Amino acid sequence: MQLDILPMSDPSYNCFHIAVATLAVHNKSEYQMIAAGSLGINYGEGIRIGEKISIRSRYLIDIDSINKFHGIAVEFKRFRKESAASEIISYLESATPLIMFSDLYWCPWTLAYQKYNFIHMFIIIGFDEAHQQFICIDPYFTTEVIKVEYDKISPGIRNYGIVKFERAAPLLSDYYKTLNDDLNDFLYNESNNTIQNILKFADDIENCSDFKKEFEGYGEALYAVPLFEKVRSIYICRCSYSRLLKYIGNKLDNDELILLSDDMLKCANSWRKIRDRLIKLSMRSEYTAGLISIAKTIREIAEMEKENAIEIVNLINVAQGGK
Repeated sequence: MQLDILPMSDPSYNCFHIAVATLAVHNKSEYQMIAAGSLGINYGEGIRIGEKISIRSRYLIDIDSINKFHGIAVEFKRFRKESAASEIISYLESATPLIMFSDLYWCPWTLAYQKYNFIHMFIIIGFDEAHQQFICIDPYFTTEVIKVEYDKISPGIRNYGIVKFERAAPLLSDYYKTLNDDLNDFLYNESNNTIQNILKFADDIENCSDFKKEFEGYGEALYAVPLFEKVRSIYICRCSYSRLLKYIGNKLDNDELILLSDDMLKCANSWRKIRDRLIKLSMRSEYTAGLISIAKTIREIAEMEKENAIEIVNLINVAQGGK
């Protein structure tokens, strides 16, 4: 028993986005809007700087938008190990795939298996009764179909989403609303402002007195270092948002928005370079001058992103007749 869902491969999307994109393509609907709500950056508490950063991804809870833009209805259920296996098989028998919200520590097809904890999503598309294995796809890591025993993955699963395919029917006004919501949150969220959070991040980088603490205990597993992984997440989300802007620009026949999507991609690539510089710096014995320089660049990126967002807001206002 295996559903005919092929994993989509695209490094511009995070694990949740690429899972939804895979399902959207199977549903013959658009997927570029999956980046909606992923511009925001949180900055909180943590022993390491990397532990303070997180992406504010509205799509994780915005079920209506997933349905509206992609024709995917998702009902979330709490995972209970004792009963979930039979429930999952029952859904699969009715041609229903499931999105699993898990932990990479319990995903044996990844390098992080039984080493590092990261929130992760993958899709179950079938069950091999002869070998008592679930059939999974994880488009974030591989285009190969994965077969795995229930007991290997079940300790890491917290929730799962039951997927139903419907017809996507977004209105043009929905695209404008999405951009307005995202950019207003990005620019004007007074309690958790992304620009201010980026500047706090820059300040902590500049004033870091023990940079070695950021990557201690990770050895050569640079992918698992929170600071490097979080900056990579920012880069990926800006890449995918650039795709969203270009998609909407084409949808609305707006050349200026398409050009502004290129500016967003420049911001994304600037974050990628920040990550590269941080990794190179971790291999040196002296950090101070490098951290000061990196902090300066992060502040410049914050200004670039702010200017880009304001230009997009102004463009939307003009396109909507000054509303």
